[in-house]
Amino acid sequence: MTFMATVVVFTFIISISSLFKMTDLIAKGIPAGPILDFFASGIPSALGFAIPISAMVATLLVFGRLSADSEITAMRACGISLWQITGWLMPASLLLVLICVYIHSELIPYSHYSARTVLAQLGMVNPVELIEEGRTIRDFPGLSLYVDRKNGNTLEQVRIFDQREDGHTREIKARTGVVSVPTNSTDIVLSLVQVTVDPFSFDRPGKADAAKWSVRIPDARRKAAYRKNDKDLALVELYTRAQALTREAQILSDDVRALIEEAVALNATRKKTKPGTDAATRITKSGIDEQILELKSRAMKMMVEFHKRLALSGACFSFIFMGIPLGIRSHRKESSLGIAMSLVMVFLFYLFIMLAQQMASYPAFRPDLMNWIPIVLSLVLGIGMIRH
Repeated sequence: MTFMATVVVFTFIISISSLFKMTDLIAKGIPAGPILDFFASGIPSALGFAIPISAMVATLLVFGRLSADSEITAMRACGISLWQITGWLMPASLLLVLICVYIHSELIPYSHYSARTVLAQLGMVNPVELIEEGRTIRDFPGLSLYVDRKNGNTLEQVRIFDQREDGHTREIKARTGVVSVPTNSTDIVLSLVQVTVDPFSFDRPGKADAAKWSVRIPDARRKAAYRKNDKDLALVELYTRAQALTREAQILSDDVRALIEEAVALNATRKKTKPGTDAATRITKSGIDEQILELKSRAMKMMVEFHKRLALSGACFSFIFMGIPLGIRSHRKESSLGIAMSLVMVFLFYLFIMLAQQMASYPAFRPDLMNWIPIVLSLVLGIGMIRH
């Protein structure tokens, strides 16, 4: 009962943002059907976060009460060790892990995609959701858009190919950009900073640099269909796509290495290298290296999402394992101490999760494995405290 009560409370708390969104939709005159679909879509995501937290809080409260009432002392006096008491909870914790794996693998991706699809059909989806980092977006008529990274409404390393004028292509590169929506409009405006436009004028070819440049996409929120991103993929599909990108990067890297070796061998047979050959080779290799880095970065972002979901599921086991000795140590009848300790642990756990997501653009540091650091630490600390 304690666990179920905490699940209900934390699910409600996490769902508050969806309730505010519902009131906004109601105020805009949206029919009740899509509103209910949107709210129902947020429940699996709330459960995925609420179950591990509830497992921790319930364990702390129950074992804190048992310790305060000297029930733990009585059981140990009867020859029941703390390891045996812990063992009784292991099947339940493993069951919670399996439930969370299913929620994070199937329910949350499906519900996330359903909610964003409903909002896209209503023309109310956040414009940033239509832009996926690390992938070329061709949903906007006449435009191809690539963004290396998103940070809220800010885009980093933006590259746009504008073909909205027949027979002409304009390449626009920007260091950063901000996505905004004009009042009472379904257009999207990209306000770019530190921009290079090539060509600046089709009458006089040549690139130009600008401090600021705006690109307006008419009726983009209503015409563009919401495409699946990493959060909408099931675990198996996420892992499969990440491995495919890794293999693609490896094949490209092997091809480049073979071509370089062939070029070196060919140049060695010549008495004199043609002027400019080495420079052209360096430029070509630099472009291919950027493509390989993009593929590896994209694959690592998928693996970070993959391991994050598994870590969130495994948190049920580690939180219960850690909560038992903490609950016994906080033997006073006041439950506030147990709740405070659980919140601190949950904060540290999600801090590592967010750090791994921020480091996803740096594959060399293996940010995907960073998700498991709090799991390992909590298990080690739990074992150490139970032994003592």
